Amino acid sequence: MIRLLTMWARTSLLHAKQRWSKAITTILWPYALKTACSRYNEFQFDSNGYTPAMKFASTNIMPVVSNRHPWGCPVFVLEDKARDLMNPKWDPKARVGIYLGHSPIHAGSVALVLHP
Repeated sequence: MIRLLTMWARTSLLHAKQRWSKAITTILWPYALKTACSRYNEFQFDSNGYTPAMKFASTNIMPVVSNRHPWGCPVFVLEDKARDLMNPKWDPKARVGIYLGHSPIHAGSVALVLHP
């Protein structure tokens, strides 16, 4: 299992490094490994069609792939003034960050974004 997770994390780190070589470094390795582990728990199905997370929680709810982003991809961050509006508009000069996965201490909708 350690070998599988290490290979997944290394692959995602190398892919992100190839796409965004100036911003992605090996210091981000723990985030890549954590994301590989969570992806395994959410999307690795056994012969009965259950994931480790489904077995642990005793549920039959299937994971939604469209809610996940690739690790290390560029994300755009809303400016403070746009967050406060009811209908925020995307600023073409918005800040760009690096997606590092979901926050372990906040709600599931909160992402960890690194400002390069």
